[in-house]
Amino acid sequence: MAEVLIVSKTKLKNGVCIGGINLNNGEFVRIHGAKGENLPSDAPYEIADVWEMDIEKAWNCRPKPHIEDKQVTSSNRIGNVGDKGIISYIHQIESLLGDKLTKGCLGDTFQGCLHLEAGKAFVEEDKVPDFSTQFWIPDEDLICRDVYGSVFYTYRGSRIKFVGLQSPIDRILSGSIVRLSLANWWDGDSSGKNRCYLQLSGWYGNEHQKTVSSSSGNELRFINTYTLAEFKQLNDGSAIAIIRTDSGRYFFRCGSTTGGISAAALDMIKTHKSENSKLDLYELLRISEVQADGDSKDTAPDKHFYLLHKAGN
Repeated sequence: MAEVLIVSKTKLKNGVCIGGINLNNGEFVRIHGAKGENLPSDAPYEIADVWEMDIEKAWNCRPKPHIEDKQVTSSNRIGNVGDKGIISYIHQIESLLGDKLTKGCLGDTFQGCLHLEAGKAFVEEDKVPDFSTQFWIPDEDLICRDVYGSVFYTYRGSRIKFVGLQSPIDRILSGSIVRLSLANWWDGDSSGKNRCYLQLSGWYGNEHQKTVSSSSGNELRFINTYTLAEFKQLNDGSAIAIIRTDSGRYFFRCGSTTGGISAAALDMIKTHKSENSKLDLYELLRISEVQADGDSKDTAPDKHFYLLHKAGN
């Protein structure tokens, strides 16, 4: 049996499409039923699950680039490794992935077969890659756009349709791991040419990102989140410094990690410091009190710290 890590789940008209990686050999798989059929909407596979599977090439597997179709005759769930587990697995098998993991420019993905024209990204029949799914680590942020009710992510003028079941986020940061796929052949513009249009089916990590504007006009963005326990371990648990900038805004710093402090949190710290000789900032900088410029709309949810840095840095 193969160990398969589930890395994507997208909605079809008649079910769901489940994508995974065979951890034994780095092969990408698109899971079908025992008879090669699409999976129903209530299929048990979830992103970050690891399953033991008996898989074989689907009898109705399509020609390249859509060579990943596999039919599953039996399966047993091992567990769920979460986003961090997916990222760890991808880096562990990076040598097996080869050109199915591209770092940098979008045009280098899919073995350089993509056409990037008029804001669209697609493959044509005259130049077809050997596969239809891969990972990409972009060199620029991907910005979310709503186009006539459909969600797209933009990269240097190209729009990539988002087809995953994750909740869209405002910005996927450069350096994140993104899963790309090619749709079925389709003459979408009635030009007489069949094309496989590029799709974005998911990303790993950075699930709480959003962009805000500071009072000084600088654009800030959330780059990571930490639970309180994780935050205490930053920089080997060294003390947190409180920083006041020339603009009068306050931040906390722990090692190289910096985050914004709300006015309410700052008042609480000053009060506590005057009443106690020992200041436990770990407890005082509660998650609900760490914000961007003290704007209540950007209050972080309970049990997480939102960390900030200037966009583009």
